[in-house]
Amino acid sequence: MPIIIESNNYHAVEYISDFLLSGGCRLAAGRGKAVRFIIRQSKRMAVTQKRLLINKKLLSRFGTPFYRQEIYLSKSGIFYFYFKFDKALLIFNRQNNTLICYLENISVTARPRFQNIVLMGVWQFILRFYGIYFAHASGIAKANKGILLAGSSGAGKSMLSMKLVSRGYGFLSDDMTGVKNNGDSVRMVFSPEWLGLTANASNLFRDLKDRIERNSSPVSVYFKKIKVPINKIFPDSLKLSVPARMMILLKKIDDGSPRLSRIPKREALSYLIREDIFLLDRNKFPGYSRKHLNALFDLIDQVEMYQLTYPIVRLEEAASLIDKHA
Repeated sequence: MPIIIESNNYHAVEYISDFLLSGGCRLAAGRGKAVRFIIRQSKRMAVTQKRLLINKKLLSRFGTPFYRQEIYLSKSGIFYFYFKFDKALLIFNRQNNTLICYLENISVTARPRFQNIVLMGVWQFILRFYGIYFAHASGIAKANKGILLAGSSGAGKSMLSMKLVSRGYGFLSDDMTGVKNNGDSVRMVFSPEWLGLTANASNLFRDLKDRIERNSSPVSVYFKKIKVPINKIFPDSLKLSVPARMMILLKKIDDGSPRLSRIPKREALSYLIREDIFLLDRNKFPGYSRKHLNALFDLIDQVEMYQLTYPIVRLEEAASLIDKHA
């Protein structure tokens, strides 16, 4: 059954459509199948929005979030996502697969943050119902071998992904990679086809600098990144789904030679749990977080684990090390 996405204004429908068509509705659910969506504008939202926004008791449960969304599960099985900064309220009904989006201010849809944080956050939560869970890592592929580049913010996941894609690697995702256990293997799956680089990172790709600057747009003021559409820079690089075979934890150093070494799997698992935003809600949603945790266990059990230490000025050498072992 497809998910039906409804909104109370045309602008929201337009932006949600752009978001989904840029990768969301093409995200592979495994074995060649994809999660399907229907986009339509709702005429009954005028009544729904008043009932929800006036309900002080409901909104009081959300607190005052800034970056992370607040999630509330009602007794009837409906999820409410509230973003106070954006004045956005999204409601997901699992029983009839309906996602309703209400935006108090139409202008919010013009902000990169709306797609990159609001929609992406809710999107990642909903996909767990289709067996797709997210790990804080970028996803690339060499032939049919999936490689996760993991690391905290600023570790260089996006820059190394860009460097390896420029060498002929396939691209699946930037920063957050979906994983799905198909029974016989854990697969990495495609998500929106853009990559976030810091504004000055394009200087590290001199041969691509003009194309990057010509096609990029801001991600958000908060993250101070530019959004690079990989499909325009490398048209044949996109991959829908590949088996996960290798995971590399990235650690930047100030000086020295790049070094790639094997590490215990428990170290990688500790990182994934620490970095996962939905596992932080495990006390609130124990059942969902348990399944997410099991998906990460399955992932770690299947892949070879490495750690790469490197200075950013030797990005080319770091990419060559990965290429040698992939």
